[in-house]
Amino acid sequence: MDSAHYLERFGCKKEQPTLTYLRKLHQAHLQQVPFENLSVIYRQPIELKLPWLYQKIVFQQRGGFCFELNGLFGWLLGELGYSVNMIAAEVYDEKQKEFTPPFDHLALLVNLDQPWLVDVGFGDGFRSPLPLLAGKEHTDISGHYRLQKKDDYWQLEIFTQLQWLPQYRFQVVPVELSDFAERCHYHQSSYASKFKRNLLCSRALVDGRVTLNDTTLISTNRQGTKVQTPVEQLGGLGAVFKEYFLLGVLPESAIVSAS
Repeated sequence: MDSAHYLERFGCKKEQPTLTYLRKLHQAHLQQVPFENLSVIYRQPIELKLPWLYQKIVFQQRGGFCFELNGLFGWLLGELGYSVNMIAAEVYDEKQKEFTPPFDHLALLVNLDQPWLVDVGFGDGFRSPLPLLAGKEHTDISGHYRLQKKDDYWQLEIFTQLQWLPQYRFQVVPVELSDFAERCHYHQSSYASKFKRNLLCSRALVDGRVTLNDTTLISTNRQGTKVQTPVEQLGGLGAVFKEYFLLGVLPESAIVSAS
């Protein structure tokens, strides 16, 4: 696997492993490599192995969900000279008012002057790495964030609906990509998983975000104004995949359904 080809995938070149460069990589990845669940919807088995993820994301110009995106991005950061660890997170279910089981989300910690939370696989998440400091707030186009210490956990929170709500929590314990195999299988096979129920693509833009929810394209600008457009008005799924999400080689069944 060649890190240079991966960098080309989202328009970056190799530089020294600084915080400034990490921020650049994080933002560029979010803007060029979408969060998407096409493999789940179109029954393309996902392999949590770096060569398979590299082939999909780099050569096939696809996206993925957290296990894929952060899994491969963590490898890239290591190749670029960063000290990086995978961490396992539990996602907050707002409807159930509880956290999902362990290893439900894969995120990264990069150690520079201090640990930094890195995440290019949470969909509409923070745009720039967050320092692992309790109570320090960060605002970007996606929202207003902070990390809090809750017993043995760090908790990522977003300010919304006039209150701080948890997004996910994690412990600072390094894990391996293979540790996520059980939850990855669950999200591919169980209709209790949101990834199994609806087609989803989402990509960050400099001034907003574009999201595909089944057959509706949702464009959100910097002010949070949303415009919804049926995909048939945009040339169908195939055209939307290519134009709005920069996707390359799709699962064969996706090509058929998009035609």
